[in-house]
Amino acid sequence: MIFKPFTNKNMQKLRIVYLLLCALTLSFNAHATSGGEVANALALSKERVKEITLQIKQNPLDAQAYANRGVVKMEMNDAFGAIKDYTTSLRLEPQTAGVLQKRGQAFLQIGAYKEAAQDITSAMALASTHELLYDRAVLKYHLDDYFGALQDLNEVLAVTPTHHKALYNRAIIALELNKAQEAVADLEAFLKLNPEDVHAKHSLALAQKELSRRVASNQ
Repeated sequence: MIFKPFTNKNMQKLRIVYLLLCALTLSFNAHATSGGEVANALALSKERVKEITLQIKQNPLDAQAYANRGVVKMEMNDAFGAIKDYTTSLRLEPQTAGVLQKRGQAFLQIGAYKEAAQDITSAMALASTHELLYDRAVLKYHLDDYFGALQDLNEVLAVTPTHHKALYNRAIIALELNKAQEAVADLEAFLKLNPEDVHAKHSLALAQKELSRRVASNQ
């Protein structure tokens, strides 16, 4: 049986929450809880960029320095700047799985899915890791390949059962595939690891409401 994704307002809200979570995993804002903390993190990141830029001026062929600056730019939400640095790093050292993965994540953040797929596939050919599987799941989700995304998330969780992002996102996809019971189980597991996460609490309430509705309709 082919399941159709939910199209009602609740599922749209869940999709937005999912996208927010993906974005926050690539941003220093995920660790900042106040305007002051965000400002401090930004100031530190800018200082770090200056330091790495000085290193690059002293050694323009330092591939790792470009990659390091790309990481900091991603923390500053400068995905385009990060891509430029990752590309320079890869031009100097082409077969670097970690940099390919990071550039793939940056492409994901700006919605360049074709380029993201190329980088993630190339990185997996060099080093297959559960984090690369997770990135591929995110990519498949954005390409509306929900079953493919679920398969990758299942593999991630088989290796690392407490991978909280995989748990949460598998729950969201389960809801889009009309699998409310599976979504509830994953969200409950996620909240055991992250008991104060307000997005997960909201998503769980929606999933439980949908599950209750189904149980009532079957009676």
